[in-house]
Amino acid sequence: MRELGHFLSSHQTPNFQPYFRIQERHREDFAVNRVITPDTISRMITMAQFSMNPIEIKVSEKNGATTIALALPDEASRREDVVPISGFPRVLVMDHIKKSKNPLNVRYKACN
Repeated sequence: MRELGHFLSSHQTPNFQPYFRIQERHREDFAVNRVITPDTISRMITMAQFSMNPIEIKVSEKNGATTIALALPDEASRREDVVPISGFPRVLVMDHIKKSKNPLNVRYKACN
């Protein structure tokens, strides 16, 4: 966790903060970007802890596959590079239903 914190810290710039992009696959219009704050990164480094507030993920159906990616700055192209997170896409709503004691705070909310 500490090494990941150092990695994220090295990708912070005055004009960019790493973030997660969460969305239903092929539904970019409902994407949610969640910034990984400097305080979160600091806790990763000093206390080996990672936590963020719950995120509302909108999906069009219970079987909607959710993708999560990490956005980092790409110095060569002067834009962000969005890298998929291993294990995604996943059908979070169905995963939650199958594992009733899942720690994720997942609620199904249809979007059109």
